Amino acid sequence: MKSLQRRFNKIALEHQNWSSYLIFAEAIKKQKFSKRIIKEWFNKLVDKDDYAPEEKREILQFLYNLSFSSNSEYLPLKNRLRRACFGGKLKGHIEGLSKSGIQILLT
Repeated sequence: MKSLQRRFNKIALEHQNWSSYLIFAEAIKKQKFSKRIIKEWFNKLVDKDDYAPEEKREILQFLYNLSFSSNSEYLPLKNRLRRACFGGKLKGHIEGLSKSGIQILLT
């Protein structure tokens, strides 16, 4: 089992009410995974119902940045996350960004 998949599975067990997209984002945060690895595992692990297909490119770009970001870079990424998640099928709002991750409330 690859390290990204292992991280994903561990987070999924700890946060069973999170969507697969949120679990994936938490799994790659600050881990410096390559774009190829992120895209490959995104396609394998994230449920297609968790994002709008037409926004996949923007979501992947956000995830690439998240993988290489520091905590001080989360706030500029907040608007990109909002557009990527909520511009399509999902409805909700970003509750907060913190060291522990991104908290989103779906309505």
